[in-house]
Amino acid sequence: MSEPQEPFPLGSSRLPRASLAALVLFVSTASAVAANPAGPLEPGFVGWKQVQTKHFVFVYEPRDQATVSEFVSFAEEVYDEVTAFVGARPPKVWVVVAGRIDTANGFTTPIPPHLVLYISPPSEPLIGLDASSYLRLLLAHELTHYVNFEYDKGLFADLSKVFGSAVKGANMTFLPVWFIEGIATFTETLFTDGGRGRNPFFEMEYRALVLEHKFFTLRQAAYSSSFPPLDRDWLGGYLVFHYLTERYGPDIYRRIHDEYVRFPLLGPAQAIERATGRGELALYRDMLGELDTELAGERLVPPGRRVSPPGVGDYYLPVITERGWYLYRDTLYREPAIVAYDPRTTRERVIFRTPLSDSVSLTASRDGSKLVFAAYETTEGRSGEILASDLYALDPASGRERRITLGAHVWQPRLSPDGARLVAVEGVGDSSRLVEVDERTGALKLLFSLGGATVSTPAFSPDGREVVFELEKRGEKGLYVLPLAGASRALSPDDPISAFNVQAARPLVPLSETGVYYPYFAGARRVVFSSDRDGSLALYTIGLDGADLKLVCRDPVGAWEGEIVGDRVLYASFRSEGYVLMEKKLQLEAGTAEMAGAPSGTLREGAAPTPPLQPGPYVDLPRFLAWAPLPIYYSSIASEELLLAPGAILGGLSNLGTTSYLAALSFRTDADQPALETSVQTELGTSEVGYALSEGYTILSPTDYLEELVQQAGASIPIVSSSLFDASTSLSLLAGVTDSLSQTGSAPFSFSEGFGAPGLAFEHDFSVDTGLSFERTTQGSSFDLFAPWEVLASAAVSVYPPGLSESGLGAVASGLASLAFPSPIPHEVVKLGVKASYVTFPGPFYELTTPRGAFNPVLQDLPGRALVALDYEFPIALLDSPIAYSVGLAGIGAGVHLEAAGDWGGSPDSFVPDQDLYAGAEVVLNLATGETSFPIGLGLSVQFDPRFATPFDPATDLRPYIFLSTDSFSGTLYGLLSPDKAPVLMRP
Repeated sequence: MSEPQEPFPLGSSRLPRASLAALVLFVSTASAVAANPAGPLEPGFVGWKQVQTKHFVFVYEPRDQATVSEFVSFAEEVYDEVTAFVGARPPKVWVVVAGRIDTANGFTTPIPPHLVLYISPPSEPLIGLDASSYLRLLLAHELTHYVNFEYDKGLFADLSKVFGSAVKGANMTFLPVWFIEGIATFTETLFTDGGRGRNPFFEMEYRALVLEHKFFTLRQAAYSSSFPPLDRDWLGGYLVFHYLTERYGPDIYRRIHDEYVRFPLLGPAQAIERATGRGELALYRDMLGELDTELAGERLVPPGRRVSPPGVGDYYLPVITERGWYLYRDTLYREPAIVAYDPRTTRERVIFRTPLSDSVSLTASRDGSKLVFAAYETTEGRSGEILASDLYALDPASGRERRITLGAHVWQPRLSPDGARLVAVEGVGDSSRLVEVDERTGALKLLFSLGGATVSTPAFSPDGREVVFELEKRGEKGLYVLPLAGASRALSPDDPISAFNVQAARPLVPLSETGVYYPYFAGARRVVFSSDRDGSLALYTIGLDGADLKLVCRDPVGAWEGEIVGDRVLYASFRSEGYVLMEKKLQLEAGTAEMAGAPSGTLREGAAPTPPLQPGPYVDLPRFLAWAPLPIYYSSIASEELLLAPGAILGGLSNLGTTSYLAALSFRTDADQPALETSVQTELGTSEVGYALSEGYTILSPTDYLEELVQQAGASIPIVSSSLFDASTSLSLLAGVTDSLSQTGSAPFSFSEGFGAPGLAFEHDFSVDTGLSFERTTQGSSFDLFAPWEVLASAAVSVYPPGLSESGLGAVASGLASLAFPSPIPHEVVKLGVKASYVTFPGPFYELTTPRGAFNPVLQDLPGRALVALDYEFPIALLDSPIAYSVGLAGIGAGVHLEAAGDWGGSPDSFVPDQDLYAGAEVVLNLATGETSFPIGLGLSVQFDPRFATPFDPATDLRPYIFLSTDSFSGTLYGLLSPDKAPVLMRP
């Protein structure tokens, strides 16, 4: 009897019809009974539609049809601009419009090639409310990626004609991320009236780095890092391509790119040098030199005094109350949190650990007794990933939180000074509006909205009777004041945006092209705000009558948000270490000119007409990606072997990721044995169902050879899937069936002998498999390579029914549990773990529960086996060290462990501990590549007799291993230098 397979994906085409019908009934019933993990965060899901233009196919939910209409209105114009610039015209561009993500973003992937666009508007100008159409800017950026992925010239374009269109995307593999993101940031600026190239908040970052002479290197811009600025790949790449275009002409990118794709394996450095005559590092130095010259005059502006503590991290403008300062911060060595902060001593008290929806989604009453904040909850629903921003009340004394809204898509809460009223910004599609929130029930009332516009950063007047907010419409920005004594009406989150209370809102700074941001009341009759009207971000005040504009604070880098506190100005700026808090003595400069730019006058809907759509149904079928030759024997049966062998693999994946297939065939010549791996997976509601077939051959020992054919069908049913505050929680049920044919021999045998050949031991087994997995992980700081709190638990049972399995009635059970918790030393972790297995079949069989290191398998006579482990893990350093291409070393950590194991039977008296103990040491390298990071662990494990009754033999008692996680106990392990294979059950 072979080893029981993982419970998902599972199944068999040889299953009795009754068993298969039972499985289908179970999966259908379980899917119906198990609540959608998204619950009320996913209202109104009815499926997907698609609409086509000449070059685009937009896939979307019907609830987002108005936004898709706007995309359609300009998509072909953006296509012509971007494709002409890059020099390629892909015939079809797939676009998935994701309307359930409460953040402004998007991404492009080559697997399969398509765009995913989040339609939520930017929540604050720090992100970039600077274009007349944010959606157009987003499409221009992501389409640039897509055209580069689908570039139809060069080495990989030629290979794609044989191996499949997805091979074109390999062009991007050898590009540093500054190159990839830099050119897309350049085109978003070139082909719109906004873009980060025109954004003063984006400029503020490189101004700080230049003025401090602490600019990151070009090699460091090749990957993302925990060190600021967090968007350095976009920043550095944009500056490089802006510089190259200024010096070498508008076609320089195409010339570089065409040189690169001819032979991309060595990266773009040689292509840049051939196109410009200069090396990339020399060009980068020249660019920084020019920036230093341009900004030399800013050094004459005196900086303020730093109020936030020294060190790398971000501190945002506090809410000042009678009890002191409350603010949000996130540093390298401390997790994101809301803290009480003392500016005199720079000491802080953590109130609540959580990331916020954005940097200004925190508010407090004047007396400091009440806090409200906005945070994201992430989950999975029938529509895919969901990211919803909601409001929470927080007691600053106890640190206890209480949810106010659920699925309301609200952020930037503001409490009135007396704490009696709560307003917030609510996102609807690609727009937003001002709402009042009932703190007890979470019900929303509409205060202000304007079609096609976004509202951001509201602030109460000292008497709580008015609210000032920033309004952005079609690239124009202004500040408006709304009396709260006017009309309001109840609404639901899905109510469309239309004009409401437009006439009641009076212009403080009318809509114009001049940037105005982050308003706060400075006393009863004035408002302080930031603006880049003079070229860089500075703070101004203006009277409530819209007159008497005065400059109150300048900073050499920029003052992007601030308040007047007594005779001083407290403001937020940026330095090479991150976002900082500064203060200066208040000095009003009289006689400053009024705000520049022609105001738009009366607020009107003025939405651009959009073409009517003719949508059709969309079925998320997998798209063929590519096939490729395999140089190894690819077999789950022989998963521990690394054997050179000819083969091929192909696969497909759907745009929404709901359906996939994989097929691989390889052949080992040492035994004339093929390996076949096929699988198909799809989603039913929130559940995944799948079928897999595996056939392969492996050498268990010099006298034990195994060939096996395994078919599996099964389902994974999520019960809980949520990330909220600083913790992620998941609970899943797995169920299915397995059908396996196996034969073993004492000498090698070939596939041509067939199953059941004379002289070989044949076995046919059928099992019903169930499993449950649970995980809860608490987020730490960037330095916390190992999660400070983590609970993992999983269990699986395979039952072999009588009459369907040659082994007769029996079961194989296995389980794992681990608990990680902080040690007394900060950032270091203690982990306790246990693994166990139990087999009801008679022995002997190879051990199912084994220590780390892939030691030689040992025969087990008793039915049960248990292993306990003690780990101690600790980070060593956060790093920012380039390695090659888009790869850098972001951090390093280490750990040691001790394990003990033993066999057991049906009673405690039959427990037989192993003679040996197992110990090991590990190092974990956290590698950054592109915009992500992944750990690689290297370990060395030793088994030893603590009584020294048997001599130590390095050949059998020492084992190196690798693991692709930070957790070698429950993660994926790969043994090295092991002559024996993965443990499997021996046939009785």
